[in-house]
Amino acid sequence: MTTEHVGVKLTCKHCNDPVIGTPFTYKEENFCCLGCKTVYEVLDQNNLCDYYNLADNPGFSLKSKSKEEYEYLDEQIIIDRLTRPISPQLSLVAFQLPQIHCSSCVWLLEKMYRFHEGIFASKVDFLRKEVEIRYNPNNISLRKIVEILDSIGYKPLIELEAHADKGYDEQLKIKIGVAGFAFGNIMLFSFPEYLGLEDPYFRQWFGYLNLVLSLPVVFYSGFDYIKLAWYSLKYKTFDINIPLALGILVMFFTSIYQVTTGTGAGYIDSLAGLVFFLLTGKWYQQRSYHYLSFERDYKSYFPISTTRVTKGKLTEISIENIEEGNELLIKNNQIIPVDGVLTSDNTSIDYSFVTGEEIPVVVLQGEKIFAGGKLKDRSMTMVASRKVKNSYLVSLWNDAAFHRNNDSYQTLTDRLSRYFTLAILLVASAGFIYWYPTSFDKAIISFTSVLIVACPCAIALTGPFLYGNLLRLLSRRGIFLRNAQVVDKAAGINTIVFDKTGTVTTQLEKELYYHGKHLSADDRKLIHALAFQSVHPLSTAIEKNLRQDEIWEVSQFSETDGRGTSCICKGHLIKMGSASFVGTEPAPAGETRVYISIDEKVLGYFNFKNQYREGFSEVVGQLQAGHKSVSILSGDNDKEKSNLEALLGTGVAMRFNHDPHQKMQYIGELQEKGKVAMIGDGLNDSGALKQSDLGIVITEGTNNFTPASDIIFRAEKFDLLPSFFDLSKKAHWIIGGAYLIAVMYNTIGLGYAVNAELSPVVAAILMPLSSLTIVIYTVSSSALLVRWKLKN
Repeated sequence: MTTEHVGVKLTCKHCNDPVIGTPFTYKEENFCCLGCKTVYEVLDQNNLCDYYNLADNPGFSLKSKSKEEYEYLDEQIIIDRLTRPISPQLSLVAFQLPQIHCSSCVWLLEKMYRFHEGIFASKVDFLRKEVEIRYNPNNISLRKIVEILDSIGYKPLIELEAHADKGYDEQLKIKIGVAGFAFGNIMLFSFPEYLGLEDPYFRQWFGYLNLVLSLPVVFYSGFDYIKLAWYSLKYKTFDINIPLALGILVMFFTSIYQVTTGTGAGYIDSLAGLVFFLLTGKWYQQRSYHYLSFERDYKSYFPISTTRVTKGKLTEISIENIEEGNELLIKNNQIIPVDGVLTSDNTSIDYSFVTGEEIPVVVLQGEKIFAGGKLKDRSMTMVASRKVKNSYLVSLWNDAAFHRNNDSYQTLTDRLSRYFTLAILLVASAGFIYWYPTSFDKAIISFTSVLIVACPCAIALTGPFLYGNLLRLLSRRGIFLRNAQVVDKAAGINTIVFDKTGTVTTQLEKELYYHGKHLSADDRKLIHALAFQSVHPLSTAIEKNLRQDEIWEVSQFSETDGRGTSCICKGHLIKMGSASFVGTEPAPAGETRVYISIDEKVLGYFNFKNQYREGFSEVVGQLQAGHKSVSILSGDNDKEKSNLEALLGTGVAMRFNHDPHQKMQYIGELQEKGKVAMIGDGLNDSGALKQSDLGIVITEGTNNFTPASDIIFRAEKFDLLPSFFDLSKKAHWIIGGAYLIAVMYNTIGLGYAVNAELSPVVAAILMPLSSLTIVIYTVSSSALLVRWKLKN
């Protein structure tokens, strides 16, 4: 139903554009087109109209949308290229959405599950302007998802070939070239002015030539600043683009006035120089940041390995060395490092690392399996279908189980940048008002120089460059962080909890002795077959001790955290674990035992002598000297208590006989008193790692990675733990130094600018130089900090 409105100016409820002609109406609201009306209906039907309260003009115009535009997305070859199927009921797809610009965009896009029951969840990466969507392909098609995005104003940029970043970089170079060409020629045509020649003919025509040359500078090379400033004003974000755009426009229109009226030559040379140097500084900043980001995403790697099968021979290799076609062996609780095809019998895989849903998926022999899943069954074999893409694993880890970080630093940055921009506008206006009565030229120079020279670079750049460089440098030293916020989290830790087995004890050097009934050759093969399935340090030690040329197949494999494992092999029930698990009397204090039973008959036990990590007592001492409380947590009995007290003294709290659930409870109790870091091996302590404020996994090269961890520490770097915590606190010194540099730069620069003693061109050179100074300062300071604190 439509209603004719005569003499009344109407605006669209969705996009705020003027309504031309007869409006479309819904619930007494007016819309400019059927598309906008449809979006509002969808939002209203899903109780999402709060979207319109988050920004003055939240929507985008939706005129002339054609459903045939996305017919190609029904083709299976396109679906396979764009999506990542995890199971028959779950697929992932990511789209770049250039229209993302503010908090209301994020709010709406992360509510997509309300638009269709087939969409499980959506997550927005604001900086990359991307949305990742998890959906059920049986309930909703890829085409339908894209049509929904388009219908709410977010048309995806679908790239079937990956050239988008390169294209933007090339476009920026062209803009720099155009601005540079114009700048050089404008300076050439300005020589009569520079030399003081008074010939009015030359002055007039060269002035008009300069105006013509300034048009591509303003409306092509520098237009992004104007456009972004408009959006900033429209959505009330008030970023640094506003003063830059205002400076460009003031010089441009003042120059037009002076040249056309013959009252002066204008500021066209300053305008062209300003845009040229701003773009050059922007290009160099992007190149610097891209270098750091590239190293983080593609050159860094998880310090874990996997087992490659070559003609029946097992070899441990780093996951970065996996090639397409390699046969891999994955054990229970290990992360699948690469996409591939299951070649062994049917199995069960937990994709909670990818999806956040802790429901194991049954995979049949010959079906695809995907990187990021965790095996929850007996060992399996697979053939890799591609090389490992570390950037995908890094992004999974960063977003594991829909992990969300409240980036208080970024929130503070946005708030300070807004106030900074408003303050600069006030200072520039004050300078103009002060100089205008005595000198219009000085008023213009003061106004534009203030707008251009002021730079909130310390606020905007310090965090990304400091933490980004720390992540890069630490990963080179065997300390791999989930994301930048981990550094801040580590700085606030005051309580450290160590898991015992596999963390403070080494996994690679274990002395073990068998006590009990004689083991026949078949008994040894049965026990070896069970031990081979698990990555627990004690199982691994037994498997290596009973090394067999042939590995027998098992079925009905089960592993109970903190208790033991069992399986059926050759018709026999084999159990291996604690005394209570196999059904016998508990071990006496002072011993670590793994009991063995076959067909419910206890044969004996393996006795272990724990080897504590070299330097463990020194590490604990340094942590305590740094005013941190230290605890030891174990699922074993207290047989090692006397040895630990002799090694560490009585100042360390020790808890024994704690199952995984009790470990989580203990961490929760400690969190009532402070910030807690849990340090484990990622096997039986993933719950405690997740519960803690900071989870650290110690790895000795095996595939014991857990998504619950915030940091992966190479075992040989164990002695650097105290230095790492100290480094995280010292990082705040660097931020303080950057703020001091910014205060000094802006105080001195604004002082000269307000007094009209700084030309806009010089200001345009200084502004990006100040940004580069912050980049150089933060990168070099963080490098020196890492070298100082982690000199070993």
